[in-house]
Amino acid sequence: MRLKALIFTSAVALAALAGLALAAVAVYENQFERKSDGKALELSGKGCKTEVRKDKGQLGVSTDEGGSRCRLRLPVVGDAAKPNHIVKVEGKLLEKTDEKVRDKVYVGLTVREGGGGYYELRVYPEKRKYSLVRRPEDEGFPVTGKDDKIGKAGEKNKLTLRALGDAVSAKVNKTSIEEVVDPAPNDLKGTKISLVLGQEGGSKHGAAVWFKDLSVEVPKP
Repeated sequence: MRLKALIFTSAVALAALAGLALAAVAVYENQFERKSDGKALELSGKGCKTEVRKDKGQLGVSTDEGGSRCRLRLPVVGDAAKPNHIVKVEGKLLEKTDEKVRDKVYVGLTVREGGGGYYELRVYPEKRKYSLVRRPEDEGFPVTGKDDKIGKAGEKNKLTLRALGDAVSAKVNKTSIEEVVDPAPNDLKGTKISLVLGQEGGSKHGAAVWFKDLSVEVPKP
């Protein structure tokens, strides 16, 4: 795992706003090779717990509480408003998650999180569905769709979420999700990033996933 200083320049911001294709540089990586790698992420959520499987380079996340939202906040924050971040992680819904609730469970990434607001990519493995959301909602969100290449329970998926200037886009495995230009990006004041295990609706059953190969990139100046 390594953590580098984040540097955002006006040139980078202007280039992102102009929609230019930029090379990216990694500022944070976590391969979950030791217990301290798991503890580097701040965990919150009812009944949520984590376990580093260092022999597999995985961070297991689980909860016995139905309807819980487990959030793992990364030790990376933007140093300016509207930080430009590209977040990537591999996730898998575990088969020990009860079949009765699998279609309500999602794995996710959030960026520009804080004060109740964020952008989030949600992938529902059992439904083979994705959703790019904004909280609070605004014009253009959510972007939803289905893809038969999304892996179901027991199969892995690669998630990518990008917030560059006013534009938000995502990718699930090799499928790109339509870019949205936020009409009011300045309304989101947050600068934080999280991994998410979410479950919609009420239930007696919890859920379990793992994450691996986590990275955060910024546009290269």
